[in-house]
Amino acid sequence: MASNGSELQKNSELQHIVSALCHDLSAPIRHIREFVNLLISSFEHDLTPEQQDYRDFITGGVKDIEKKLDGLLVYSRLGTQPTHKVATDFSRLFQNAYRNVTDEMQEIPPLGINIIGDWPILTVSPQHITDVFYHLLQNAIEHRRPDIELVIDVIIEQHEQAWQFTINDNGQGVETKNVDYLTQLFTTSGNQRGKVGIGLPIVKRIIADLHAGSFTINTTQLGFSASFTLPDIELTLPDKNGV
Repeated sequence: MASNGSELQKNSELQHIVSALCHDLSAPIRHIREFVNLLISSFEHDLTPEQQDYRDFITGGVKDIEKKLDGLLVYSRLGTQPTHKVATDFSRLFQNAYRNVTDEMQEIPPLGINIIGDWPILTVSPQHITDVFYHLLQNAIEHRRPDIELVIDVIIEQHEQAWQFTINDNGQGVETKNVDYLTQLFTTSGNQRGKVGIGLPIVKRIIADLHAGSFTINTTQLGFSASFTLPDIELTLPDKNGV
């Protein structure tokens, strides 16, 4: 018990440090963005093509930093608050995640989703599992191939005392040598501007730390594939008669 209390205290202290750091860095980053926008509005029509490239590099870099700070803050807060779990229909969670992803997009690309299997009702934290589906869908959309329609297969399988969910797509995929790195913070499958590299680490932490499950990135010849497994735990409710 003493060890658990010490670990919780360390996690709380780390979360406080990360929160303070993100807050302190946000102000100067915001000032850079605002002053760059002022310069752009003042000299937009006088910029040479080379200067326009410099402008795009600065504004893109600032956006990347802001996204990383926001993602780091979310990641650090996982597990610091009590997780409220209830019996939840997974079809609703997936629909919510899909709506959240598409609502953020200015233009929805051609997209086909195949659900293979039946959605279960499991005892989970609804918001966290919605976030899991959100990040996996977002990952597929961001890394789609430009020459073909994106197709996402969601495979649902029941195993002994567990459920496995596999999300496959026909996108750009990832080299086998890079698979182990993708669940590390701020790691992407390539040198891609605008990609934060926080979604898959968040997914892994939600599944492993908050739900005692497992998350795996599968090696495949085509596209990207990831699986997560959750224990089939029934929610125990208190007896109404107090027995």
